[in-house]
Amino acid sequence: AGVEVLREYAPPMRHGPGILSHRVLPFTYEPLARYVARLAHLHGISSSGRFLREYASWISIADVMNGRAQREIAQLVDLPEDIFSYATPVREPGERVWTLNGIEFDDRFASSGLLRICPQCLDEDLVHAPGRQSFRPHVRIWWQFEPVRACPIHGLELVSPGDQVDHVFPWRRFGRRDEKHGSTGRLPLVCTPAHEDEIGLSQFVIGR
Repeated sequence: AGVEVLREYAPPMRHGPGILSHRVLPFTYEPLARYVARLAHLHGISSSGRFLREYASWISIADVMNGRAQREIAQLVDLPEDIFSYATPVREPGERVWTLNGIEFDDRFASSGLLRICPQCLDEDLVHAPGRQSFRPHVRIWWQFEPVRACPIHGLELVSPGDQVDHVFPWRRFGRRDEKHGSTGRLPLVCTPAHEDEIGLSQFVIGR
């Protein structure tokens, strides 16, 4: 119920210059910058910027963070060029206005630095999402929208992972001892029912 699948069929990868030899697949509501972070960890690199410098030096981290590198990243992982467009806001150089699916909003509305999560969404990722288990938990774009305080699917308050972020997203531990032993751990966050007004507002914002 809370797990989204790819909007496009993902064929076997081609091989050649400029295409990575392995990848994780993006989810429908996963924004570009968050996907690149998972991709970096798959290659044993904790920094998206360093990953780009080592594997795709022609792509700037600024263009990833501002949503302008969708086509380049799609080519890098051999996926359709519009695969990230549904959930990735775009901001042009020097602008404070973002555009997502024809809707404009400014920095006061959304931020890539803001991260609040729904524990149940991520718990369901571990069980139901496709792909390697450690890389299933992923960020939804609406977790970065300041007015969204509740999960529209589970009716729970969104919470900040704080210093538990490595347990919330097991792919951040990729290559460490607990990953080698196949342990992903339980999500250690408390599920708190949200007020119906917060749920209604979240559903309205996401519906736009």
